[in-house]
Amino acid sequence: MAAWNIFGRDTTPEQLPDDLRAILADMKRERVAFENLTTTARESGQNLTQLMQPVTEAQKVIAELQSRIKSLERLVPVLATLDEQTENVSKTQRRTETQITENSTAAKQLRRAPAHPGLRPGAHTPGRSAQVERIDRDALRRV
Repeated sequence: MAAWNIFGRDTTPEQLPDDLRAILADMKRERVAFENLTTTARESGQNLTQLMQPVTEAQKVIAELQSRIKSLERLVPVLATLDEQTENVSKTQRRTETQITENSTAAKQLRRAPAHPGLRPGAHTPGRSAQVERIDRDALRRV
């Protein structure tokens, strides 16, 4: 349209020289091409926005997973000490079971053989500790 003003308002494309008509036709084609490019760029931007939504959601999920992994990493030392504590409890339990078995055997032997001749098994004997007496009584109850 600006070309019309250069040559006057009443000028039509048919009145322009052939060279100018060719230039005007090129400009029209370029304008259509630029409009198409602009439309394509706008559509590409919209497509990119749509494609970014799943990526954004995935980033949120990844951030949450990283947070959970950090929490689990903090639990590793705690679990290691729990494993050690469990092992210690097992050792203590085995030691205790051994002591109970030994004490039970000792109590049975004490009941069978009186410390002084003429005393019945399980009777109070001078010099026996209160603990031995208690073990003896407990063993008699179980029998």
